Amino acid sequence: MKKKILFIGFPNSIHVENWIENINKKNNEIIFFPSTFRQISNKIKKKTDYLERKSYIGFLISLLDIKKLFFDYKVYIKQLGICSFDLLKIINKYKPNIIHALEFQHSGYLLIDIYKKINYENYKIFISNYGSDTYYFGKISKHNKKITKLLSFSDLCISESKRDIKTIKKINPKIKQKMIPNSGGFKKQLKYLKTSSRKCVVIKGYNSQFGRLNLILTYLKKNKNIFKKIPLYFYSVDRITQFILNLKLYNFDYTVIANSNKSDLMKFFSKSKIYIGASISDGMSTSALDAVNHRTLPLQSDSSSINEIVDNKFIYNLYDENDFIKKFVFLYNLKKKADIFSEKNYNNLMKIFDKEKVKKEINILYRDYYKF
Repeated sequence: MKKKILFIGFPNSIHVENWIENINKKNNEIIFFPSTFRQISNKIKKKTDYLERKSYIGFLISLLDIKKLFFDYKVYIKQLGICSFDLLKIINKYKPNIIHALEFQHSGYLLIDIYKKINYENYKIFISNYGSDTYYFGKISKHNKKITKLLSFSDLCISESKRDIKTIKKINPKIKQKMIPNSGGFKKQLKYLKTSSRKCVVIKGYNSQFGRLNLILTYLKKNKNIFKKIPLYFYSVDRITQFILNLKLYNFDYTVIANSNKSDLMKFFSKSKIYIGASISDGMSTSALDAVNHRTLPLQSDSSSINEIVDNKFIYNLYDENDFIKKFVFLYNLKKKADIFSEKNYNNLMKIFDKEKVKKEINILYRDYYKF
């Protein structure tokens, strides 16, 4: 008889898609509950029984992006009563063996809302710790209380870095933990352009709650003699920043990549020598891992746990311009060593993130769920 797994997660997340894609469908029945009112991706629809949630209130919140008006929106705005009510109905309808929340603030917190309405002893509760779920939000009192509560009745917490494993242990020393990549792993890239022969640089271009492209643009502008002849590609750019970049106010050779799908975007990674990521909080940055997978040298801010894959020459202090420039120049001027470093990074990546290895680990997780 098939086990029933109820996933709660972002309806349009590539992490959710990749995780669900790895699950053996012969042994498991998969049900999906969207944690927000966004449209469910076609990939998730094809692989799950899902709830199509429609709400004028939820649509209005998504449309107006009200979250930007509230610092603690993940606690007080997104967790509407209607979300909890719908989730409770789904649990009572399917009676799953496992309830797995793929992320804390939107997905896991919903389980707290219905804590007194279901008997959690009848279910195994898994929770996946995404990049900033505990590393950043755990430092905020109101979130820390919810995180502590969530971990108190969860059977298993899944993280993808040693840093986050330690963070969870400090909050709840007793909870069982596993380290499995949230990204679902990476397929081996056996054909690639040598890193040493590349000239381009790809930059994650988001200014957001965590993203700090504005700092990178400041560093580029102040050091324009270094960057003016280097082809730059900006992707994942918010609308305001895209508008500013399209005004061509910067004296660089740059292109804004608009609305590219994953495969198209990876073409830019595969011809870039360096990837630049800038954020005040991150986990095992998927973009940095994508770079490593394509033999691109990552230059990532030090809030990330990517230092568990690469060494400190690829990590910079976000607020130290000299550190950023020094490390960029060092990496960009590498010749044969660029190939050596990129291959070493890639091999380190595959020891943990090889897709076949991750797929096996995920299926063992659900096969042995009764042990947790």
